[in-house]
Amino acid sequence: MTKAFSNVTNQSLYPNIICHHFKKSGMKAVVKSKHPLLSAKHCENHLDFAIAHRDWSIEDWKRVIWSDETKINHLGSDERKWAWKKPGKGLNDRLVQGIVKFGGGSVMV
Repeated sequence: MTKAFSNVTNQSLYPNIICHHFKKSGMKAVVKSKHPLLSAKHCENHLDFAIAHRDWSIEDWKRVIWSDETKINHLGSDERKWAWKKPGKGLNDRLVQGIVKFGGGSVMV
């Protein structure tokens, strides 16, 4: 934000001033949640699954085996990204950090 303001006005501005004005306007800093990037095909498949299983009873869902996963990073840890949002507002694309899998830097157990 400070870089964009400096480019427009040709004046330097400290990041603390921007944070102060965001807080004053009712916004708060939140950590971006990480979710896989979903293509249009992924979204279509998820919708098809939801439509196919919307009439399932609780007994049907009890027959599904659920498992937990743990990701162990080989080097370092996952970094945290921050974004500003107004209290009570839901998630949108700006508040989600997309992730992709490549290489071999972690083990999923």
